Amino acid sequence: MATDIEKVKRMEELKGSKLFKVVKTMSHIMDDWFIDPLLGLIPYVGDLATPILSLPYLYISIFKVKSPALTIALIYNVLLDCAVGLIPWLGNILDVFSKSYKENFNLLEGYISNDRKTINTVRRKVAYLIGMIVLLIAIIVALLLLLGKLLIWLGETVYSWFV
Repeated sequence: MATDIEKVKRMEELKGSKLFKVVKTMSHIMDDWFIDPLLGLIPYVGDLATPILSLPYLYISIFKVKSPALTIALIYNVLLDCAVGLIPWLGNILDVFSKSYKENFNLLEGYISNDRKTINTVRRKVAYLIGMIVLLIAIIVALLLLLGKLLIWLGETVYSWFV
């Protein structure tokens, strides 16, 4: 079992790593420069961007920090951002106020810095977050089905105009 000094050294190395710097830069660009809502304007690309661009956060959480509670919190934030982004038109507006990349970065930084308040808050909410993840998955599936039906209806309507 690692001593406290070894843990501190490992966490300081992680804070200085290229991957951590990439995650920090990505959180700044995606949320402060509003790239996340802008990507949401591109159909399908915007919907896939959040989960794909969140992979480095999850990698750090799973393989470097090794915290299941932190991983659950990060997954919740990613799914919430995806669900909000799937709401036509309104989702892009709400995405401006949803700062999931910043929030995920702050959670990672709190864990890496061994911030007891952050760690305790996340651990206390784990059961709630798991329930919310299940609910968000159901909402995302329902929104995708609804959007699919909307696209089919739109396609049939446009097709009927020409036939």
